[in-house]
Amino acid sequence: MGEKNVLRSENQAGTVRHSLLAFLIKRERFMNEGQK
Repeated sequence: MGEKNVLRSENQAGTVRHSLLAFLIKRERFMNEGQK
């Protein structure tokens, strides 16, 4: 039971990191488009 909880929280942290990364990439692309 304890192991599953650790896995779940690790997976959640990975999801948050992934969505943050995707947001940064989108913002970067948006900024580059605006400069043209």
